[in-house]
Amino acid sequence: MRCALEECVGVGDREGLAGQQAESAQADEPRWLGLLFVIGANRGLSTRAAGRMAGIRSERQVRRLVAGLANLGLAEDTNANDPTRRRSAWRLTHPGMEWLLNVG
Repeated sequence: MRCALEECVGVGDREGLAGQQAESAQADEPRWLGLLFVIGANRGLSTRAAGRMAGIRSERQVRRLVAGLANLGLAEDTNANDPTRRRSAWRLTHPGMEWLLNVG
């Protein structure tokens, strides 16, 4: 799963512009990992609340990180298909829980 997470945040080729992006993505690693732990410990958090608890100030960055976790199948927004939803409600998926248990 590590390779997939690296792809999620853009870690890859280290030459030129791609290398600069990869270095930036590595700086994001503690953020997505912290976000994964926060979502795992606090089911049903909104995107904003999850980011705040993970210590991420930029709402744009939080949205990008949770979208990456969702694309990998590690987290899901349980309100995503609710037409009356007012906020997201994040939780870990089964693969997300397994991954977190193996890392933690």
